[in-house]
Amino acid sequence: MSVPESPQGSIASSEEANPEGLKIKTVIRSLLESCCSNEQEVRQAAAHSLALVGKQYPLLVLQEWHSEYSKGRKSPLTSPKSRRSSVKAQPAPVNRLTAALQPVIAVFVKHNSLDPGDVNHRAILGQIMAVLVEEMLQGGSKEIHYNTILVDLSKSYMDKVMDVLLVHYQPGSAGVPINPEVVETLASLAYHQPHQCVPFLKAILSTTAHIMKSTKPNDTTIKTEICKAICRFSEAILDYVSNVEEMPDSTVTVGHFHDEGDAIHEILFTSWLPTTRESKVKMQILECLAAVTPFLSRECILDKGPAMLSALIGLYKKLGNNAFLEITLCVSQLIDAITAISPAGLDHVLDLVLNALFSQVCIVPDYTKPSTVKNHHEAIRSFDILMKYYPEKVVSGLLQKFENSEEKPRVGALTVVKHLLNLPTKTLSYRLEEITKSIHSNLVEQNPNVRRLMAQIILMLGHHGSVTGEMGKDFVDFIVKLCAESDRSSTSGSEPMAVMGDNILQLLTNTVSGVESVLWPFLLEYVMQEEFTLAVPAVTKSLAVLSKKHSGTEDEDFHVKFGNLQFCSSPMALFGRLIVLSSNPQIDKRGTNILNFLKSFSSNIHPALTELWDSRFPLLLHYLDQHDNVENSQWNNWLLDLLSDSLAKINDEEWCRKMANCLVHQFALYGNASIEKSFAIQSVGYVLDQVKNDKVVMDNLSALFLAAQETGSVEESCAKAFGISARRHLKLVMNKLETLYKTQVMKKKSPSFFGLFHKSGEESHQRSLSIILYSIGQAARHTGTEDLAKFSDKMVKEFLCPALLNCRNSENIQEAVLSALSEVTIAFHKVLVENEQFVMPLQDDLLSAIIVILQDNLISLTSKQMALIAMTNLIQLPPPISQLTRCSMLKASFNTLFNSFLEADCYKHEDYKVARELEIKLTSIADSLHILIKELLKQDMEQSTVDEIFTMLETWLRLDQPLSRELSVNILMGALDVYSKNVKLGVGSPTNFTPGPYMIGAMVARCHDPSMSVRKTALGCLQYLLRILGVYEGLSPETVEASIEQLHTLNTRCNNIELSGKLDGPAISESLVNVLNERVQHHHVLTLLDSLSDGLLDSQMTSVAGCIAVFEGIVSVRGSEVFQNIPGLASKLHFKMTMMSVDESSDLMGRVAVNIRHLAAHNCRGIVTSLLRSELPFDGAAKLIWAALAEDVKLSTDIFDILLELGNEHPTRQTVNGSFSADAIALASICALTIMMETHRLETLCRQEFGRLFSHFVVIASHFVGAKYERKKSDSGVIVSISPFVTTLEGFRALFSSINCLVVAHSISTEHLLADIPVLRAVLGKVIKSVVLHAPHLLQTMVSSLLPLCNSDSSEGVRETSVSLLSDIALEKAGGDLVLISSIVSALLKAVADHSSRVRATVLHGLTAIQFCNTSDIESLAEATINAFIVGLEDEKSVDVSLTALKGFCCILPILPHHFVHSSIDLISLKVRPYVEMSGNEHRAAAIRMYGALSKFAEGTFRSVYLDHCQTVLGPVLLYSTSSHKETREACMKTLEAILTAAEEHELATEVSKYNISKGFEHLMEKFVKSTNKEIDGMLHSLIGQCLGYFRSSNPSLRKNAIVLLSKILCKENVYGDQSKGTEEELFAGVLGGTLDLLKDPDIEVRKTAALYIGDLVTVQATWNS
Repeated sequence: MSVPESPQGSIASSEEANPEGLKIKTVIRSLLESCCSNEQEVRQAAAHSLALVGKQYPLLVLQEWHSEYSKGRKSPLTSPKSRRSSVKAQPAPVNRLTAALQPVIAVFVKHNSLDPGDVNHRAILGQIMAVLVEEMLQGGSKEIHYNTILVDLSKSYMDKVMDVLLVHYQPGSAGVPINPEVVETLASLAYHQPHQCVPFLKAILSTTAHIMKSTKPNDTTIKTEICKAICRFSEAILDYVSNVEEMPDSTVTVGHFHDEGDAIHEILFTSWLPTTRESKVKMQILECLAAVTPFLSRECILDKGPAMLSALIGLYKKLGNNAFLEITLCVSQLIDAITAISPAGLDHVLDLVLNALFSQVCIVPDYTKPSTVKNHHEAIRSFDILMKYYPEKVVSGLLQKFENSEEKPRVGALTVVKHLLNLPTKTLSYRLEEITKSIHSNLVEQNPNVRRLMAQIILMLGHHGSVTGEMGKDFVDFIVKLCAESDRSSTSGSEPMAVMGDNILQLLTNTVSGVESVLWPFLLEYVMQEEFTLAVPAVTKSLAVLSKKHSGTEDEDFHVKFGNLQFCSSPMALFGRLIVLSSNPQIDKRGTNILNFLKSFSSNIHPALTELWDSRFPLLLHYLDQHDNVENSQWNNWLLDLLSDSLAKINDEEWCRKMANCLVHQFALYGNASIEKSFAIQSVGYVLDQVKNDKVVMDNLSALFLAAQETGSVEESCAKAFGISARRHLKLVMNKLETLYKTQVMKKKSPSFFGLFHKSGEESHQRSLSIILYSIGQAARHTGTEDLAKFSDKMVKEFLCPALLNCRNSENIQEAVLSALSEVTIAFHKVLVENEQFVMPLQDDLLSAIIVILQDNLISLTSKQMALIAMTNLIQLPPPISQLTRCSMLKASFNTLFNSFLEADCYKHEDYKVARELEIKLTSIADSLHILIKELLKQDMEQSTVDEIFTMLETWLRLDQPLSRELSVNILMGALDVYSKNVKLGVGSPTNFTPGPYMIGAMVARCHDPSMSVRKTALGCLQYLLRILGVYEGLSPETVEASIEQLHTLNTRCNNIELSGKLDGPAISESLVNVLNERVQHHHVLTLLDSLSDGLLDSQMTSVAGCIAVFEGIVSVRGSEVFQNIPGLASKLHFKMTMMSVDESSDLMGRVAVNIRHLAAHNCRGIVTSLLRSELPFDGAAKLIWAALAEDVKLSTDIFDILLELGNEHPTRQTVNGSFSADAIALASICALTIMMETHRLETLCRQEFGRLFSHFVVIASHFVGAKYERKKSDSGVIVSISPFVTTLEGFRALFSSINCLVVAHSISTEHLLADIPVLRAVLGKVIKSVVLHAPHLLQTMVSSLLPLCNSDSSEGVRETSVSLLSDIALEKAGGDLVLISSIVSALLKAVADHSSRVRATVLHGLTAIQFCNTSDIESLAEATINAFIVGLEDEKSVDVSLTALKGFCCILPILPHHFVHSSIDLISLKVRPYVEMSGNEHRAAAIRMYGALSKFAEGTFRSVYLDHCQTVLGPVLLYSTSSHKETREACMKTLEAILTAAEEHELATEVSKYNISKGFEHLMEKFVKSTNKEIDGMLHSLIGQCLGYFRSSNPSLRKNAIVLLSKILCKENVYGDQSKGTEEELFAGVLGGTLDLLKDPDIEVRKTAALYIGDLVTVQATWNS
């Protein structure tokens, strides 16, 4: 195909005649030399430039490349021998040249630079192709894709490529093998250019056949490559033929390649496959055989096809499982070919083929290995093909395999059968019956994998209508057995067997027509069988669907004839079974499915149930639907009520009798400890309640007892059943229990009755007695009072009392008898109501036995609790108990009571209901304790006894549990009542009631309790205490009663639920203060206050508040009486506050602090000094105290004076290691000042003393910047570190906040724990900014306070800080006060000569504030300021000073008068220019910014002067624009923008202002060279000579940027005119030469850039020449 000559082709044809040819050759050779570099990046860049040069000079590049390649081939370093012995770390030079050729050829092809019709091009390309193939054949670098180059060239030169390749693709005459690379390249050509390759493939395939014949048997590499190539060739031909209508030659068919296909297939099959030993090569040969099979001729297939099939099948065994896929592909291709021509050709090998394919199907596919999955599916696909021609053979063979005893063949056969069942029913025909019979005959199969497939096949048979009759029932039986599988965990990613069975059963029910006859009512049988219990959810779900369908259509089949069923023989049995199973409804949603079924099936159970169930079942179903977790006891009660109502609705004695029998017979279906069995036992009791026949009742009671005796059963269920039965049959129940007691227990009685329980073999007897005792209790509970009174003696004397007296060694018996005793005594209370003459039998014996149980520490707490409940119930029955018994009960009960409280506390966090029940039980126990306490006090009427009782109760008085507090005050009140009425004083008796004041303090807390009952009782206790104190003080009762009269009134008003019942804390506190101030004697005040302070830790907030209020009231009136103890009280209150901070009462800490403030009014300095000695940092309590002290302004003034006085004394001290530590008192005083100012109550005081406070904080902060403070915590010994610097900053913040400068306060950062003066300056600098904005009225005061600190008498840190603050005020424009700014600048000019360089730098920074002065001040100060900055530029002692001068000068330049700048421009430029290249980054950035700042003066005639100065730095500014230093980059970009603006190139200036330099220097230079501005153009031209020197810079970045800059400028179109062409060509030659020299630069980035841009330079040169 000819291609029109392109412009590039014209240039190429005249390359040698061009006088510049020698220069271009030099460039090309240099690039080729770089292409051999060791760095890959350089090689890639050089290859890119070489490609660009090649676009202009393709022929010359190819010729030079070939020349260099030829030289490299001749070099001894690249001789074959040398190459073989060379190190493989780097490719050889010729290989690198080859690698560089790939992008060159790619560019040629993309831009059509080559002319296929040009003889020169074809000639040189032929030579290059030849050397490429030769290098490839000699084993070139693996990194070079030779075939890629040849494939690219093949698009236009397929004939040339084929020529050079096919020369080397010929049968060797002397046994020389074909190079694998040649074969691989031919395969690549067929893959990438399939349509262009097809015309050559017939010849290639023919040659391939000859080559294959001459290939040595052990040459595995060539075999592998040839096989891969043949696969590619086959794919290309098939693709060509499938799209032949779009191809140039539409006559090509597969038949054109029959001869070659036969020959190749013959060689592969008869020669290569048998002689090859390597398994991987054999697999490749087999894949090739599969690819060639479509090209076999008809004769070959008919003659050799069966034989080849036999041979291939034999390879399964020989080659193993790694080659299964390839063999299967060959077999399937041959089957396709044979059956397409003559299906009869398979007759002789059909059995062999079927067996082989079947063996492949039996292999379980591994889905992590795609080849095994593909092999499995290909084998099954082959069965599909064979089924079309040999259906009988296929089906019979599969069914025969299914009869095998091994798992694999059975699974394989079923897998294929399941696949074949997807065929239409007509296609399967009579074979469907064979499959059905075969599956039916194997329903006893136990293998899970086989059963899984059989279940799926049964479903498919159902769709074909084969699940009918008895055989269909067997199929259903098989599915239901799957549903009953107990293992419901998924294995191997498949769903559990039970879930699959459920799904299939539902599919049969809902989607398969004709199956209903085998489902209804046959499925009912499975409900009644124990082995199918797990299948009940699935079965009832299916039955619900069927029942609803039949009942809706009024089908006759809906009415079930239970007599025809074997297991489900009656509606009573079915109803009993289903309602029991419903008691545990959450097993696979069993309850929902059962209720849905029963609702639609109700008429079959009994016609009378339909209305009841229709109204009740929706409620039960709704409950199950709304609750994921069912509360079993409630649910079972609902079901039992449903059962009872249903039986009542039926109202049939015989029906109930049968129901009871059915339930009893079904006990064996359930586990002993199961919910179902427990429910079934209770259900029998409800049924017996409806039965009147005594014999039936007695028989079923015996059955219940026997069922409950089994190990694991729940005794309570049997007892409940007995109790329900006793509602109508108490006599029968008692007779039965008596009989059971005698037969089951008494006959085993040993000399020690319960000695038998020590034997492990007698557990059943314990169970029997427990059941009997529980049943006694339940019988008493459910029986009417009249019948119960008749059997009371019998219950107690024959059952309860003997068991209670002998139950110590059996916990089960203890719980059973105590539970029964409680139930019986509660029931006897009802008897007592109706019969007042009733007396509890054997009460003393029972109480004694219970006390023994309570005194036994080894029994469980549960037994003790049950004993207390039983005892409480007992003592409420007549006759009255004796004093000795009561005392014993009290001692035992106290021990049990407090242990029970601990138990209740645990329940409070675990189960609220249990805790609530326990509280109720403990409340009932407290009633009996009152009686015991009264008796105890009568025996020992002493203070110590009362104090002992109070001490025991004190802990419980303050617990968070209301029940605990209520019980405690009730017990205490009873004790005080008894004591107050019975105490008698005589000679030698104490003169005061010592525990009284402390007990009064404790009762104050309870008088404020949130519980009204506790408050009411506590006020009563307080009255009793005051009465007792009056007795000891000798006061008359009338006097005492008059004093406490207001407490009576208070109790009536605040603790009466009929009036309000609300807690009125202030009223209670006021009344208590009045009474206590009147009644408490002087020597009791301190004890009372101490007790009230202990009340601060009470668990109730209202109680704490009450103690605080009463404390305050007493201190206010009688505080002078405890003057000596005020510091101690304050310390104690502080400690109590720290404890309150972690409790709910933390909100009341402020009120405690107020009390301390009241104490401080008596001793201010003592409290302040004490608080300052507290541990730092102050805790929350101490902070509250300081804040409370600030509430009194007069007191605060004194405290301020004390704190400032203590803080000024030696703020820091130097340690032995030279570091500084802050003084504890000084630091504490700062903290105290901060806390007090933060209260915002001292605004006036802080405004008056602002200057004093501010300067004080500045001085302290200057001292604290490097200081530390550490201490050990007194409680844990952990070292705590505090930052004095941060503490001072917090003081600054508090100072401004106290005078309502909140924004200023928030601007102070406290994030620096340790700092220095610069950090302090930065922090205070922010403060100054905020003050200027929000509080400018403070500036004058601040400046006045700072000026004295700037003199030389101050330390350097203080001077630096003060000067910095003055500078910041001036730089922030002093709030608009221009006079203040001028005065600050004048003051700063005086400090320019300070001996500290940091102060000098700070002064220069502050002098920039001149820009904010008015015009006249600027005019007067300008000259001195300029001189100061120039002196700063000349400062050689400190780089900081010179840098500050550069930055400051740049800042003030715009505001200086023009005449000063014009006259100083040369001096300024002279001082600044050296900093551009001879200093650090910071100085360079500032210097470059100076040139940008001077742009303001670029007006009029001075504009050219400015541009002239900028021209000297434009080169460095551009080159440094990519500096790694951020400020330098930004300065360069800003200065470039200023220069462009001065040159009136505004558009480019805007682009530069928005340019992100991270895009690279190349993009920036592209924008510059695109400018059409003449001044910019002239400045860029001047850079060519100016920047050539940067080629020799020591900075690699500058050398790299210089290449880019000069290349971009030179590549600009029309850059030179004719007049200067000669001169500019010299500069161009210099740039090109310099760039060529940089190809050898030591920096890889420089070399890469040079190699990258040489191509552009040559391209530009070619454009000029053209």
